[in-house]
Amino acid sequence: MTETIVVEYTGSYRATHRDSGNTIDTSDSAYGRRTYKDPLGPLCRVIRDEVGFSPDTLIHVERDGVPVFKRDHSLAYWADHDVVDEQTKVAKRIKYRAFDVPAASYHPIPLEALKGHHHHPNRGILDAGVTA
Repeated sequence: MTETIVVEYTGSYRATHRDSGNTIDTSDSAYGRRTYKDPLGPLCRVIRDEVGFSPDTLIHVERDGVPVFKRDHSLAYWADHDVVDEQTKVAKRIKYRAFDVPAASYHPIPLEALKGHHHHPNRGILDAGVTA
């Protein structure tokens, strides 16, 4: 039988897995920056990658004890997707893409040259006048 765990929405951009003590709040600057990303995907990645639950584990999502979704989905499903609220359109589910930064030994620009500049994974250095 497949294990089912409960994840609770405890705010508009906060989700908690009480059994492991993990909470993700995507509206908090401690998360890195304020986003309009649903916290369920990031929390499920933590539960899978750091806590060690099987990707086959079912996730039951609740808010104040009331189920949020008609059916439970696998941890793999939620961890592999993000829901983004663009504030001007309907929220949409997208495939999760990790932010990959090239290793220092493979970066064509010396790392010292990158200090103080913003890096975009698909466009290189945005404000330095050079591209990666």
